[in-house]
Amino acid sequence: MKTEPSLTPSVLVALENLCLESEALYHIQVNLIKSLRKAPIEQVPVYVRLIITGACPSHIDELINGLRSELAVCLPASSLTQGKFSGEELSTVQSLAFDKLKDAVLKSRKLADAWLKNIMKVKNASKHKPIDFVMLLILHCTTTDQVKKKAVETAFRTKIRAGEFNENLVKDTFSTLPGVSTFLFS
Repeated sequence: MKTEPSLTPSVLVALENLCLESEALYHIQVNLIKSLRKAPIEQVPVYVRLIITGACPSHIDELINGLRSELAVCLPASSLTQGKFSGEELSTVQSLAFDKLKDAVLKSRKLADAWLKNIMKVKNASKHKPIDFVMLLILHCTTTDQVKKKAVETAFRTKIRAGEFNENLVKDTFSTLPGVSTFLFS
């Protein structure tokens, strides 16, 4: 993957289809999180899918927190200022990355619960990232269980009342992740 980066998506898809031991998969996922910042932006959705797919329950919190920190860096609209991507291309990549997360939480109730738990653990407004806001929206949109839907709504209310989800976070979410609005509301 280092000598021929254009093959990385194919290699990751192949790894995803192999029956790897959980520890081997975990090491791959951790290395992908570490390299997510340097990954070509068009490959980010493939990285996200392998990082979150088949996550072992004992490592799920670490993987979620890794995605929270690294996706906040590698998917923002500031990539537009580098002149490498148009707004439409960036929106497409962001939509694809969040679609992978949406698919993963649809497939795994434990993963959805872990996202909610990890977001609720954050008690400082400055520690919240746009991905937290988006993931709560995704969790709310994807759940059919009324109890879970209420839990997500309660999480939103709690975060807003505590001042942890404020106007700045909402503005940051939709300015740094323009693809999210089309992904969520189309």
